[in-house]
Amino acid sequence: MSAGPRRAAIPAGRPHLRARRRAGPRTGAIRARPQAPPVRVVASRMTPLRSITTRVAQIWIDDEDILHIDCAPGVQLTKSDIEAGRAAIEELSCHSKLPHFVDLRTVSTMDREARVLLAGPGTGLAAAILISSPLSRVIGNFILGFHKPRVPSRLFTEAPEALTWLRGFLA
Repeated sequence: MSAGPRRAAIPAGRPHLRARRRAGPRTGAIRARPQAPPVRVVASRMTPLRSITTRVAQIWIDDEDILHIDCAPGVQLTKSDIEAGRAAIEELSCHSKLPHFVDLRTVSTMDREARVLLAGPGTGLAAAILISSPLSRVIGNFILGFHKPRVPSRLFTEAPEALTWLRGFLA
């Protein structure tokens, strides 16, 4: 006699299989639904630019295809700065969506229009935002909760932890 409903095992190492529960009167039944593995088109990115510098930041892509945005010390981010940064990101990434590592530790202020624009449709898979202090975390969490970004976004105080989190979106 079994203690509960039997569950089908999903093979390890098969991220392209997604488990889902069957709707209806049966309980606990899980079956794997095949889904095509993600395909990355590399041919269109044969010779991408590797680094672009804007008025407020240096934007570059590392060997793991993580896009880094390093803001200059003491900058005040405006809507036009965000628009210029997005254009640079599109040019640098050849219109492919990459995870973003954003270093905001040296930014002095960001106006409301810039925050609203950042919360809109994103250019990336996810955003790890590097901040410098607990006060920045409180303010950042409030802003993220209020403006609801459309891509997964998280605040970090340590770069290695942020990069580890972003690598989860590259699989």
